[in-house]
Amino acid sequence: MSQRRGVALVAAAATFLATSVLSTIFQLYSWVLYSFLAIAVVVVVAILARTVRIPVWGQVLAMLGGLLLLVTWTFPSGHELLGFLPTGHTFRHFHSLLTAAGQDIQTLSVPVPERVSLDFLTTVGVGLVAVAVDVLAVGMRHPALAGLPLLALYSVPVAVQNGSVSWLPFVLGAAGYLWLLMTDHIEQVRRWGRRFTGDGRDIDTWEPSPLAAAGRRVGFAALVLAVVVPLAVPGFSSNLLSRIAGYNNGTTTGTGTGTQLGTSINPISTLRGNLTQGQPINLFTVETDDPDPGYLRTAVADQITDNGFQPSPPPHPQPLTAGLDAPTTGVSVSLKYDRYTASVKAQRLNDRYLPLFAGPTQVRAPGGTDWRYEPSTGVVYTDHPATAGANWSVGYDSFRYQPAQLRQAPELQPGDPIVRDNTEVRHIAQISDQVDALTAGKATEYDRVRAILDFFSPKNHFKYSLQTKAGTSGSAIVDFLKGRQGYCEQYASAMAWMTREAGIPARVVVGYTHGTRLGNSATWQVTSHEAHAWVEVWFPAFGWVPFDPTPSTEITGAAVFGWAPNPSTPDTSSGPADNGKDKPGRSAGKSADQGQHGGPGLARSAAAHKTRTTTWQYWVLGVLVLLVLLAVPAGRRGLLRRRRDRTEVRAVTGLTVDPAGGPPDVTVDGGDTARSAAARSAAHAAWDELVDSLVDFRYEVIGSETPRGTAERLIRTPGLTGDAADSVRRLAEAEERARYAPTPADPTGLRAASRDVRTGLSAGVPRHRRIAAVLLPRSVLRRWRGAVADSATGLTGRLGAARDRAYRTVVPRRLFGPRTDRSA
Repeated sequence: MSQRRGVALVAAAATFLATSVLSTIFQLYSWVLYSFLAIAVVVVVAILARTVRIPVWGQVLAMLGGLLLLVTWTFPSGHELLGFLPTGHTFRHFHSLLTAAGQDIQTLSVPVPERVSLDFLTTVGVGLVAVAVDVLAVGMRHPALAGLPLLALYSVPVAVQNGSVSWLPFVLGAAGYLWLLMTDHIEQVRRWGRRFTGDGRDIDTWEPSPLAAAGRRVGFAALVLAVVVPLAVPGFSSNLLSRIAGYNNGTTTGTGTGTQLGTSINPISTLRGNLTQGQPINLFTVETDDPDPGYLRTAVADQITDNGFQPSPPPHPQPLTAGLDAPTTGVSVSLKYDRYTASVKAQRLNDRYLPLFAGPTQVRAPGGTDWRYEPSTGVVYTDHPATAGANWSVGYDSFRYQPAQLRQAPELQPGDPIVRDNTEVRHIAQISDQVDALTAGKATEYDRVRAILDFFSPKNHFKYSLQTKAGTSGSAIVDFLKGRQGYCEQYASAMAWMTREAGIPARVVVGYTHGTRLGNSATWQVTSHEAHAWVEVWFPAFGWVPFDPTPSTEITGAAVFGWAPNPSTPDTSSGPADNGKDKPGRSAGKSADQGQHGGPGLARSAAAHKTRTTTWQYWVLGVLVLLVLLAVPAGRRGLLRRRRDRTEVRAVTGLTVDPAGGPPDVTVDGGDTARSAAARSAAHAAWDELVDSLVDFRYEVIGSETPRGTAERLIRTPGLTGDAADSVRRLAEAEERARYAPTPADPTGLRAASRDVRTGLSAGVPRHRRIAAVLLPRSVLRRWRGAVADSATGLTGRLGAARDRAYRTVVPRRLFGPRTDRSA
C-alpha cells in the first residue's frame, strides 16, 4: 500500500488553510494553535498507520484515537491516567464542555470571546474534518470528495454570522483544495511511469512539469472567477461573496466624521461574556461622594434587530477635551438633583467605552487617546480599547424624578427626531397584542411604561437565569416572552421593544451596577459580574429616564428607582400620588449567602474583608521570595568556597597516608601520583578562590599576568601587609609549582592563606563593596553570564549547522514522492 505521504501532507495543509475562515467568528487566535495541533496529530498518526500497512478502517480508528488523546491532554478533567489517557471522568468533562459550548453559541454574538468550551469544540471539529479529508484524499483516493468536509468547515461562520464573510479565507481555502487536487493528479502520473517535457526529455519527480504549470494556471483562473464574477453580476447580489468587505474580524461603522469606529469590543457580546464567566474579575473601582450611586453607562444600543438591540453609528460625535462641559440634553423642567463627582481606576478593564454615571457635566478622560463624546447618548468612546490601567473622573447630576411629574410630561410629537428614530420597531403580532393588552386604558406615557415594566414580575412567572429556554418562533424576543426566563440583556431588550411597540421612544443601555462598597469607604468594587443592561425611556421636557426590568434581587448593586419600582420588589406606590423614594441609587443587592447573578458564592463585603485581612500575608510571602532569590548568588558562592576547602582537606589527608601502604603513590594520568594530583588540585582551587575574591571586591584581574606578578601587584596596589602579604606569596608559589614544577607544593595551610588574603583585600575597599561581595558576588554572576552566553553560542551554532544541512539535502518537491529511477 502506498503511503502517499505527499498527498497526506498537502491534505493537512489544505485543511489548515480552510480553518482561516474561523478568524471571522473569534476575537482572539487561540483557535489557530488548537487547529494546528489537531491537524498535525491526525496526519502524523495517519502516515504512521500507513507505514505499517494498516487498512483504511484501521487508519480511521488510529486517527480518532490520536485525536482523543490530544483533546484529553489539552482539555483535561484532572482524573486522567498518566495525564493523557481518558477515563470516565474525562468523558463526563467532555460532555460538560459540549453543553457549555452549545450555551455559548446561543448567547454569544460574533466575534466571540475566548472560551474553553468553544476551543474544545473547535479542536474536535477541525480534527474530525482532518480525518475525513485524509480518508477521502489518501485512503480512498478521491480527493475531489475531500472538498465536502472542507466546505462544511467554511459553512460554520456563514451559518452563525449575520454579516459578510471575508473573501480572504475563501481564497485560502480554495487554494488549498486546488493544491490537493493537483498534488493527487501528479501522484497518479508518477505511478504510470516517467514524466516528460514537451520536447521529450524526461524529468525527475521534484522538477516542475508542463502538467503542473497548466494545473496551476487553471486553478488560479478558477479562483479569480469565483471571487470576481459575483461582484460583476447583479443577479448574484444575494450570494455569500456579494457581501465582500475588507478583511477584518468584525464590522465597522462610520462615526459621522469620516473615521471608522472599530468593533473590537462589542458591548452586547462583552456583556454576555462577563455574565457567563465562572469567577468574577475585578474590572475597576469607583470612588464617589454619592452615598448611594446608580449605574455606570458605557454604550447605548438603539438599533433594533430580530435578536434584540445593537449600537448604531454615533450621529454627532464631538472631540472630548479635559474639562469639557457635557450638559444633559432634553431636560427643560425644574427638577431636584444632587451634584456628585466620581473617580474611576481601571484594574483589568480594557474597553473603548468609558464607564460614566448618567447626567455627566464634566469628564476628564485618560490622556494619550482621541476620546469622543456623543451628546445624544452621553457616551464617551474612542476607536480602540484604551482603558487598561487608566484613571478618569466625571462630574454628574443625579436627578430626582417624581412619578407625579412624569405623568405630567408633555405629549410626544411624531415629528420629533428623537421620537421618530427611537420608536422604530419590527412589528410582531404576539408582541403587539401583548402591548395592547397591557396599555389599554392607560392615559399617560408614564402609566403605559409602568404597565410594561410591571409585566416583568415574578407573579407573571418571569425569573432571572443565565440559561434561556429554547424557542421555535424564529425571534429571540418572542422566545423570551414565551419562556419568561433569561438575564438582563433579554429583559432590557424585551421591555425596550415593547415600549417602542407602544409608540414611546426607548433604548437599551449597557454598563455596570455600582458593585460592592469596600468596607465603610467611599470606594466601590465593580467586577465582571456587575455587567448589566437596562432601559431608558424618553419623556419630553425630562429627557431619558432609566427603568430596570431585571429582577433586582439577582443583581449585585442593582438600583431601585423611586419612580420605577423593580417588578421583583413590593410596590409601595399607587395611583397619581406615588410616594416612592426618589433617590435613584437605592441598592437592592443579594443576601449575604448568595453570589453574583444567582450563583453560589461569598458575599462581596465578606470577600473584601477577607482580602484586606490576608493582604499582609501576601506581602510577607513576597518579601520571603525576594530574600530567597537574593540569597541564591551568595549561597552559590559559599558552596563553591566549601568545595574548594574540601579539595585541600583531601590533599592533606592523602599526604599523611603511608606511601607504602595506600593509593597515594599510585600513578595516574600524566605520570603524577594520586598524592601529587591532589596537591595540584588544592593549589588550583586556592588560586581560583583568590581570583574570585578579586572579582567580588572589584579588583582588576589580568589574564596574561603570572601568579607571582599578580601577588606582587596586590602587595603594592591594595597594600597587603603582614600575614596577607605572606599568604598571597604562598598562594602564588603553590600555583606556579602546580603549573610548572615536577612536584607540587605542600597543600597544607592553603585554606588559611586564602582567608588571610580575602581579609586583607576586604580591608582595602569601601563598606558597600564588602556588602556587595557577600550578597551579590560578581564572580558568581559573571560565571552565570558566561554559561548563558556559551549556551546561546552553542545553540546558534547547532541551528546554523542544521540549517546548512537542510539547505544541502532537502528539496521541497522531493516530499511529493520517491525519486524516479533513471536507470530503469
